[in-house]
Amino acid sequence: MKPILFLLLSFSFFISFSQVNLETEDSKHNQIILVGQIDRFGLEMDNYKDWFNMEYDSYNVDSITIASILKKKLKKIKIVVFMATWCGDSHEQVPRFYKILEKINSNFVLKVYALDEHKSCPEIDVASYNIERVPTFIFYKKNKEIGRITEMPNVSLEKDMLKILL
Repeated sequence: MKPILFLLLSFSFFISFSQVNLETEDSKHNQIILVGQIDRFGLEMDNYKDWFNMEYDSYNVDSITIASILKKKLKKIKIVVFMATWCGDSHEQVPRFYKILEKINSNFVLKVYALDEHKSCPEIDVASYNIERVPTFIFYKKNKEIGRITEMPNVSLEKDMLKILL
């Protein structure tokens, strides 16, 4: 009985400190925003689903470039995304990025952080990632940064990803 109680208490402790999709009021932009670690479910909440779903649904993935990406060794790739629900570029690029990852269907480790108006969030030291603009997509292999896409892709998200993953 004691092990079960310990597990339940441990689980409830973990849940209380690992919340995702937290909302707060952004006085600068006069709106409710997501802040901290988020996931796709957060982006499909009432305050964000209109722009997220519209961009996700309307984006046509470059299947030829996706096929080239799938030929690469994609093991142990970690992606950290910094975005903001108040940012127009995030509204455009983040839904597209989710759709691309869905098409690639790989086991990437993905962490997404929503930043406040000061480009900060409670869980991590954003400054240590050298984030100047959002969204920023940072790619890691074996815990070493191998490339990033900042604000807007140079060519397209798919082609920029392929170049990073070469």
